[in-house]
Amino acid sequence: MGGLLDIGPLLVRARTARGLSQRELGERLGVVQQQIARWEACEYRTASLERLSRVADVLGVGGRVGSPADRDSGGITQTGRGVAGLGDGPVRSLDDIAARVRAHGTVLSERYGVRTIDVFGTFARGEQDDTCFVGLIVELARPTITAMIDSEIYLQGILGRRVQAGPLSSITPQMRPEIEAESVRIWANETDAART
Repeated sequence: MGGLLDIGPLLVRARTARGLSQRELGERLGVVQQQIARWEACEYRTASLERLSRVADVLGVGGRVGSPADRDSGGITQTGRGVAGLGDGPVRSLDDIAARVRAHGTVLSERYGVRTIDVFGTFARGEQDDTCFVGLIVELARPTITAMIDSEIYLQGILGRRVQAGPLSSITPQMRPEIEAESVRIWANETDAART
């Protein structure tokens, strides 16, 4: 299963292919060389999605999804912010999450290339409270850093809560069995649903 797991090595290769030093990349991003070295040492796993998108854009490897009108100056789509498709306020249960995602399935599939969405963590276990984020395994037809960021922002908007989303391949091998065991499939686009 392809995913964002390979984004770190891709960013390092893109930097070296462009002949940029860590210092030069840091200057373009407004961070010190040591920060670039830390990110590269752990293959960018500690960098936020927004920072990854900025690095990818600076290096010319950021994919573009959505329409340009949907983007702010940082390249992030705005369409998900403030979009509550069903009900007001944050989701409170797994059923709420599933209903809102299903209501926006066409947008998720057509605009962002989302193939499947599974919930894991506190919501999957029924242990959520008002402070919990929504953990999602999101598989994309064409995984790019920008597509993942844009779909995460959109999901955050429709769910009314902080969302942590990524493909299964981005989860560490040590955590993957536990997360796979507790995850609950809440949505698959029609093409993928027909395959299973």
